[in-house]
Order: sequence, then C-alpha cells, then structure tokens
Amino acid sequence: TGANFLAAQVAADRVSQELNQRLEGKSLSEMRMALGVAADLSEVEVAAALAEPAFTPSQGSAAASEVDDGVPALQRSLSAAVSEDALEQALSQVGATTLLRLKGVSAAWRARARRELCARFCGRGGLRAPQPPSQLASITDLDLEGLQRDGQAGDVIAAGRLLPALARLHGWGCYVVDVAAVRSLDLSQDLLRLPGGEVHFPRLRGCIAQTRSDAPPPPLELMLLAAACA
Repeated sequence: TGANFLAAQVAADRVSQELNQRLEGKSLSEMRMALGVAADLSEVEVAAALAEPAFTPSQGSAAASEVDDGVPALQRSLSAAVSEDALEQALSQVGATTLLRLKGVSAAWRARARRELCARFCGRGGLRAPQPPSQLASITDLDLEGLQRDGQAGDVIAAGRLLPALARLHGWGCYVVDVAAVRSLDLSQDLLRLPGGEVHFPRLRGCIAQTRSDAPPPPLELMLLAAACA
C-alpha cells in the first residue's frame, strides 16, 4: 500500500542519513567501528576489493551468505529495526567514494557496496540497472559519464579487457556507443586534428547513436572514453 511504501522510504532515508554520518571520510578501521563489524577479510582480499573496478559485481550466490554481517549493530542505533531491503535502498544515497571504501570493511559490506555500484554503473541511459549483473560476463552496458564523474574513468580501460559481453556505452544524457562497431575501427587512422587544435574522431562518431534528435554532437569526453574502452 501507499502507507507501507511511505514508511519504507522514511526508514531508508533515516538509514541513509545514519550511514553517511558514520562513514563519510572515515578510514576502514573507523568504518568497522562505526558499523560494529569485524575485519573478516584478509589483507589481500581488502587490497583486491579496493583496487578492483567500480563496476565489479557481487559474485553470484556468495553474496547471499555475506549479507548477515553488520545489520544488527546498525539496527540497535535506530529506533526501529531495519530490513536488508531498506539498508540497500539507503546505500543508493551514499556517495561513490564512500561505497568504494566500504568494499574493504567486511565481506557483507563488500557485497552490498558492489551491488550498489554495479547498479549505478551498469544501467542504460544514465538509469540504474533494475537487476544488477552478478557476473562480469553478464555486464552489457556501462555508464561512462557516471564513472568519470565519480573519479573512476580509468576503469573504462579495464572494462575493455574484463567485460566480454559489453555492448553499449552510455553517457551525457542521450548518447549510446556501439562497442562492437568501435572495436571494428582502426582508431589510429581515425584521429583528426584541426588547425585550431580541436580533436575529432569522424568514424568513431558514426558508432554513436543519439536518443534525441535535437542533441548536439557527442562530447569529446565520450569519444575519448569510448576509444579507451575499445
């Protein structure tokens, strides 16, 4: 019902405020203390989690067993119990920088952060993925603008190596890049510098569709990131 939805939204907003207050700008040890969780990842696992691309999914069924950690301590700090659904909805309002750090806190919070980041960066047209992919091989779409905005543009190069099913790149509101078409080009022959120093990629531009007829030409940032992914 509408009342239940409103109550769930209020709970998620409260948890989001709590998470932001507890986690923003904190070190890993401070995050663990704030959340009341133990360091159950090895040093190698922590380093790998912090170094992995932002679009890395929460791997398959392993994630389900990880989400038991951390919730009770957080619930005790609130006036009402918090469901896992409300907690994950709350994470949708947490900044990407905090989420990327959160992956090193514990196995459970790594799984939650991975799912949220994957939902953000693997949707279409700037929208969240309704069902975040659970495997790298299942990722077909990537939000280039979102990755650049959150300081993760370097992950675009990794995407070209790690995502065999990647088909479309999105960004800047209305642009969709055909990955297969870009990879078929010899980009070394496509770079065009005009006398004023302006850079163009004539053939790469032909691989970019626009969902609005009145859209301006694709921005240079989009074309450079698309070329890097190829």
